[in-house]
Amino acid sequence: MENLLEDRFEFSSPHDKKLDKLSYFQRCWGFNKSIKQYHILKRLYNKNEVFLSYRAMTYDHQEIENAEYFEIKGGKVLKR
Repeated sequence: MENLLEDRFEFSSPHDKKLDKLSYFQRCWGFNKSIKQYHILKRLYNKNEVFLSYRAMTYDHQEIENAEYFEIKGGKVLKR
């Protein structure tokens, strides 16, 4: 995953404002280990942007729905 992110990667959410790449992995990436499966609900994209909504199932059978926006530059994710 780290190779998909631009060195100047920036992550923002209602709980986190403008985390850099290292801070994103430290704060947010550990949660990914609890996800058993993802189901993409919608995917919209153009040349440099992707909007994705999905449902995730955790190993303890909880369902989580989320939406993500990605800005792409040079084949790598610049913002999320």
